[in-house]
Amino acid sequence: MRLIYRDVKHLVEVSEQLSDDSTHQTYLADVYRRISETIRARSKGSGLVNHALEKGQSNEEILRDTLREILPRRYGVAKGKIVNAAGVMSRQCDIIVYDAMNCPNIFVDSNRNQILPIEGVYAVIEVKTELTHGKLEECFRNIWSSKELSRHLNVSTNDHVRIISPLGYVIAYNDKRSLESIYDDYVKLNKCYRPKLRSLSLDKKSTAYRAQKSRGFVIENVLVVDKGEVFYMYNGYPVMMQTSRDSLAFFITSLIAHLDQMRLPVVYLRHYLGETLFRYDRKTKIGKKFMAI
Repeated sequence: MRLIYRDVKHLVEVSEQLSDDSTHQTYLADVYRRISETIRARSKGSGLVNHALEKGQSNEEILRDTLREILPRRYGVAKGKIVNAAGVMSRQCDIIVYDAMNCPNIFVDSNRNQILPIEGVYAVIEVKTELTHGKLEECFRNIWSSKELSRHLNVSTNDHVRIISPLGYVIAYNDKRSLESIYDDYVKLNKCYRPKLRSLSLDKKSTAYRAQKSRGFVIENVLVVDKGEVFYMYNGYPVMMQTSRDSLAFFITSLIAHLDQMRLPVVYLRHYLGETLFRYDRKTKIGKKFMAI
C-alpha cells in the first residue's frame, strides 16, 4: 500500500511500500510524522522572507492549507472576523473553523477575509511565528473578543461534557522561553481574561463534576511546535506537557476529536438582518410587529 498526503501545491509521499502485515497504528503514525515534516519544511521556507509580517502570514496560510486538506469536508477553514446578531464584531482571527455545510458567509473580500456568524463557528486559532509574552497576550485579546460574542449554548453531544463554542487555540512555531515560563504566563493571562463561562467543562452527569474548578479560561490550548503544550483539562486544572516532533499532527487529531463532539445551532440570518415581521390581529385588525426567529 502506498499512502499519499496531498498538499495544496504539491504531493508529498508519506510512506514507501508498506508491508501487508503493517498495522494501522504504524502507517498512521508515519502519516502524522510526514505531515509534521512537511509543515516544518514549508515554515522554514517562509523564513527566507525577511519581512516579519509576510513571514507570519505565510505560516498562517500553511496551517490553513493543512487543515483544509485534513479536516472532514463539513468543517470550513477561513480567516477574518466573527459577528453576532447585534452587530458586534470580533478582532481579526488567523484561522476560523466553521460549519461549512450550514453556516453562510456574510461577507468575503478580495483577500479571502470572511465575516461569519458566531453560531456557525467551532473554533478560533491564533498562529504566531515567534511567541512572546506580548504576542500571547495579543492572542488572548483576539480570542476573548470572539468568545464574548457567544450565546453560551451547550453544543456538546457528550452527556458528560459541556462545550460552549467557539473553542480557542494558539499555535506557535517557536518560543525562546522554557515550557515552564510559558505555562506560568498562560495561567496568569487566563486569570486576567476570564470569560463568563468555560468552553470546556464537566457536566453534572459526570462523576467528577464536583471536583472540578469553577473558574473559566479563554484559551484551551497553547502549542509550541517541537517544544510542548499547555492546556486546561475538562476539570479546570492547567497541565504542561512536553511533546515530540509530531506534536502538530497530534494537535490536529485532538482538534478533530473536539469538533466531533460538537453540534452547532442553526444560523437564523433574519436576526442579522434585523427583519421585522407583522402578525395580524383579527380583533383589532391591526398588524403587530414581532421579531423573526
